[in-house]
Amino acid sequence: MMWEACPIVYGPVLSSLVAASRLVRPSTIRRRNNNARRHPRFLCRIFASMSRKCLPSHREARGCSTASVASTSGGEAAMTGARQSIPDVGMTEALERRIAQLEAALAEQDSSRQSLLAMLADLQESRQQIEQARKEWTAAFDALHDPVFLHDRDHRILRANRAYAARAKMAIGDILGKPYWEVFPKGAGPMASCLKAMQEAEEEEKEEVTIPATGEVFLSRSFAVHDEQGAYQYSVHVLEDVTEKRRAEAERSLLSEAIRQAAEAIAVVNAAGRISYINPAFSRLFGYLPEEIIGEFTTILAAPGDETVQPDEAFHIVQEQGGFQGEALRRTKDGAVIPVYVNVAAIYGAGGGFEGFVTAITDLRPIKEAQRKLAESEEMFRNIFEGALDGILLADAETRKFHTGNPMICRMLGYSPEELTRLGVPDIHPERDLPHVAEQFERQLRGEIQLAADIPVRRKDGSVFYADIKSSPVRLGGRAYLLGVFRDVSERRQMEMALYRSNRALRVLSACNETLIYADEEGKLLQDMCGLIVEMGGYRLVWIGFAQNDEAKTIRPAAQAGVEEGYLESLQLTWADAERGRGPTGRAIRSGEPEVSQNIGADPAYKPWRKEAMARGYVSSAAFPLLADGKVLGALSIYSLEEDAFHPEEVTLLQELADDIAFGIHTLRLRTSREHLQQENLLAAGQLRDALLGTIGAVALTVEKRDPYTAGHQQRVAHLAVAIAGELGIGGEQIEGIRLGALIHDIGKIYVPAEFLSRSGKLTAAEFEVIKMHAQVGYDIIKDVRFPWPVGEMVLQHHERLDGSGYPQGLKGEAIVIEARILAVADVVEAITSHRPYRPALGLDVALQAIADGRGSFYDADVVDACVRLFRECGFVFHASES
Repeated sequence: MMWEACPIVYGPVLSSLVAASRLVRPSTIRRRNNNARRHPRFLCRIFASMSRKCLPSHREARGCSTASVASTSGGEAAMTGARQSIPDVGMTEALERRIAQLEAALAEQDSSRQSLLAMLADLQESRQQIEQARKEWTAAFDALHDPVFLHDRDHRILRANRAYAARAKMAIGDILGKPYWEVFPKGAGPMASCLKAMQEAEEEEKEEVTIPATGEVFLSRSFAVHDEQGAYQYSVHVLEDVTEKRRAEAERSLLSEAIRQAAEAIAVVNAAGRISYINPAFSRLFGYLPEEIIGEFTTILAAPGDETVQPDEAFHIVQEQGGFQGEALRRTKDGAVIPVYVNVAAIYGAGGGFEGFVTAITDLRPIKEAQRKLAESEEMFRNIFEGALDGILLADAETRKFHTGNPMICRMLGYSPEELTRLGVPDIHPERDLPHVAEQFERQLRGEIQLAADIPVRRKDGSVFYADIKSSPVRLGGRAYLLGVFRDVSERRQMEMALYRSNRALRVLSACNETLIYADEEGKLLQDMCGLIVEMGGYRLVWIGFAQNDEAKTIRPAAQAGVEEGYLESLQLTWADAERGRGPTGRAIRSGEPEVSQNIGADPAYKPWRKEAMARGYVSSAAFPLLADGKVLGALSIYSLEEDAFHPEEVTLLQELADDIAFGIHTLRLRTSREHLQQENLLAAGQLRDALLGTIGAVALTVEKRDPYTAGHQQRVAHLAVAIAGELGIGGEQIEGIRLGALIHDIGKIYVPAEFLSRSGKLTAAEFEVIKMHAQVGYDIIKDVRFPWPVGEMVLQHHERLDGSGYPQGLKGEAIVIEARILAVADVVEAITSHRPYRPALGLDVALQAIADGRGSFYDADVVDACVRLFRECGFVFHASES
């Protein structure tokens, strides 16, 4: 601050007081006074921009006070002495005048001195007041919470408060003189609002600035300060942190939008119980527009006769308890009463006073409808689950434990529902089958297969049955399970096994009969018979023994095949009614009837031989008497690896085999004379032929027993085929071959599941492919039997067609034997005219038209013509006994 010296000339009397003094006054007192007067206004603008009260104040300059200067006593004394020293009156008057002048001058000088001293005192007080105001302004400036800074025309910082320095993380000294955008907030240049404020005088400008590193938001208020002449002095920036304010505003906006878009109906009710706000969902649910319901009491929604919480009751409950929730009934604008779920919460003001409540209302109609449908669905599936004729089990995929089961599976296994939930997969299967069961379970769980067929299942009592288990993986409650449907196939399996064994016996019978035809020596015949039975029947041991008429009634083994290992030597059998004569062999010789032990381990009669038998793997056995000429020659004994291996039908066929063996033995023993041998050979041939025919008849009967809907089919086909052959001029043994081939042309169907044959609906492609295999299967069964006719070819080719469209080989034309071509036409005509499970009989006209349509393409033209003549001209009809 520059000061200039001002010399002041005083009178002689005052010169001693101020002679050496130099009074100074500031050349900028006026400017400083102006600035001092502007400081309060400047601070007020800062405070106004910050919405805070300004603590410091500025005192205005007070008026100047005067102080009297004491008179100088020495001067008065001098003047008095002077007066006394003047000798004359003239001089005295002159002196008095001079004295008066001097006194007047002295009084004037004294007054001037007093005024000057008062001015100096007033200037000192003003200076002190200005300094105090500066300090107060500085303290207030630094006490501001918001960052504040001042900058010059070049935007360089002139002054900043502590809050600004703290935000910039710099010392005040390092801040001054720098462009503010290099300090805080950082930027590429001055703010647009700052430039505008500098251009538009003292107008305040605002601009929001975001700090990228922290996400903070500051509201910058800037204004320019000018002097009295309007010249720019400096600019002021106040930075207000509005981060939380903006965040709160965003949250309020988001909340408001969420409420507006909420699916639930939302309403706000004020303390007077009147509705003050509803969202669009409320309008959609109740049908009221905002202008129709805002201001109304909540009772407008009350449902008449509703015993749930009514709107007015809800108001009081909220006041007392702060909120509640529950189901209620509410009335819409159109008067409909709807079930809703109400969630009410009180609204309290900043002072804790109750200001109303907010309620969220959910329409329960869709939920209740879904619950109704779910209940119906649950009831339906529960009825299906509990009423199913198949057993159903739900097994945990990880633990293999059962989660639940239906009543049928409980009955099948013999466990209660509670017991079932304590069991797992390994608990219901025989131990020896667990590896296979586990492998099938894993494959079903992975979705590789659905059906696990013929799985042995163990009941609570230890007995075993077989089931087809159809399973699929499911998820319940986030856990993986395997849902299995158990169908007891024990009966079917028994039938199939019986059929298999019967067919096995048939194969053995056919092979043995062929051997019998060419037998010429008894020992070889017996050995060949035992070998064939073991080889083709798959039995463990077969032996033939003759009853001796000695005293002990012993049984002499004559031939054996299979696993014997010295067993026969340990038997010591007798056919007497004694301990060692009560086994199947001894009983068969005594009774002349087949005797069977289905379980050697449990048969008390097997006690003498049980250990030796089981050591060699014999599990069941049967003995068949060798009857010839009314006498029991001995017995055929057969041993199996399986329990219950001898089904009644198989026993019958094996007894027939035993009879044939006995016949062969008897025949060979009668070859003592040429005539008798010739006679017996003829008889044997006839019996063998009859046996062969009987075998074929038995085979045909076996097939038809599995398919009651086509019973008599093969006989009727044979009848028609023989007639067609006769019409074509075929005769003799060839016709007999045609008859026999027709009788067993469907033998292969024994391997087709019975349910396929008797199904009333359409078969799937896969099922039909299984049925088509019967021609090949039938051929495989009889191909090793040496018929004098092409019976095997007839069975194999009876579904072939001239154009090659048939199966299984797709043969054409003359490649199909004439017998099979005749059989094909007879088979089609009989099938169309007969009833089937999947359709009624179609009649003769349809059948004849069908073969006529296929004449020359599917069927042999001569055969078709002969068949048509039989019916149209010869009056051919099927025998009534064939139905």
